[in-house]
Amino acid sequence: MKTHKSSFVSAEDAQWLEASVGTPAHFMAVAGGFGAACIVHCEMNGKSAYQVTVITDGHYVTVEAMQAYKPVLARLGLPCDTEGILQKPNFRAIVKEANQRSNAIFS
Repeated sequence: MKTHKSSFVSAEDAQWLEASVGTPAHFMAVAGGFGAACIVHCEMNGKSAYQVTVITDGHYVTVEAMQAYKPVLARLGLPCDTEGILQKPNFRAIVKEANQRSNAIFS
């Protein structure tokens, strides 16, 4: 996992981010799109923000990839039922459809 953060992230959160989540990103894991826009907005308005990018060996949605975000969601106090996600009624159909899209980065 690679991270980006605004200048206004507290020292405690910055230390946790690097120790528990991942190291700062470099040219191979740039911030882009909506995530980058949020970081720029926070930077311009003096707000704390960080973005976490999971580096995987493919462009598929998997339970494991979703579980990688668990420490971040827990730190933010957001619900993260990554163990129970497989039991959701539409989970398999939604993941199958997402993985068959042809709008992936290398399609």
